[in-house]
Amino acid sequence: MYTTGQLAKKCNVSIRTIQYYDRRGLLHAKRTENGLRHYNDQDLKQLQEILIYKQLGFSLKDIQQIINDTDNNTLKSLIVNQRRKIKQEIKDASEQLASLSQLETFLNKHSDFPGNISQSIFDKITNTKKLKQLRIKLLLIGITIDFILWGSILYFLFLPKEFTMGPARSPYYCYISLV
Repeated sequence: MYTTGQLAKKCNVSIRTIQYYDRRGLLHAKRTENGLRHYNDQDLKQLQEILIYKQLGFSLKDIQQIINDTDNNTLKSLIVNQRRKIKQEIKDASEQLASLSQLETFLNKHSDFPGNISQSIFDKITNTKKLKQLRIKLLLIGITIDFILWGSILYFLFLPKEFTMGPARSPYYCYISLV
């Protein structure tokens, strides 16, 4: 039998960690008449498993599921999810590393670091948004002008026969033929 302190020392964790795991139901201490917690060899083994799963990045909630699982299906599923999560973290870290390399290159090319680099980035983002809005406005104006132009062309191509040019053949003089 181990006391909380002995179990903590044996596994290199704090007493508060043991108590917390006990409250969460991951460990099951037997209480003495004095209210002290005592753990057996099975609890020691379970704590070592918990610490291994923690080191692999599993949450305490996941560890609780693993402990309660009898056929390892939960563990298999959680391993797949954990691998996916770690791969994403590696990808994110690689992107951060690339950004740091770019910043380092910039610093090596320019002896002084611009204090307003974030303002410069913000300005570029703002200008990009303004340009996008301008493009949309120009597109709408262009579509309206095209519609009017093509409407006018179609109208004059298919002008009703009752509208003809007057005798002077002036484009400004039109009359309705009553024939």
